[in-house]
Amino acid sequence: MKSFDRFKRKKDYHNTKSIVEELENLNVETIHGYKQKYFQESKHIWKTLVSKQGQADNLQGELLRQIEKLRYEAQNNGNINWDDNFEYFCAFINTSLKNESSLSTNQKETVDLIMRKIQKHGQYAHNLNANKVSDNLFDVMKIAYVDDDIYDFIADCISVIYINHPEPIAFTKKEGVYR
Repeated sequence: MKSFDRFKRKKDYHNTKSIVEELENLNVETIHGYKQKYFQESKHIWKTLVSKQGQADNLQGELLRQIEKLRYEAQNNGNINWDDNFEYFCAFINTSLKNESSLSTNQKETVDLIMRKIQKHGQYAHNLNANKVSDNLFDVMKIAYVDDDIYDFIADCISVIYINHPEPIAFTKKEGVYR
């Protein structure tokens, strides 16, 4: 997958357009059970635009790296390590995707709801670890959202950006991000 077949992408434009239209009609109620539509594009971004270590130097790669860090933390660690880096990831992904002209208003609203949901779960886990949640109020369902659907939706939005901007978009690495 070293060279991306742009001719094939142009040929598949109409199929891609219908998938993009389908994404535009989703909202937070219909996102449950969402299946990733742009897995191959996400895989390409991961292999070519995400750094092996540390932050990427391009927007598409960094956005995908961050959502996958959030997914991993929730699914594998139950958000036990939630900190300022994860807070930053939520805010950065939310702001970046909401400012992207390739996404519809509905997609941007869904992104906002998803990123706030991920952040809310992380903050709950952080408060639980800091003993700010009493044992009798503990709710295991609030610690981490572990289903793939919301993470896949965000990855697809990042792939839509990549489809519309296949050249890497410059990104300045943020000081203090160690995840």
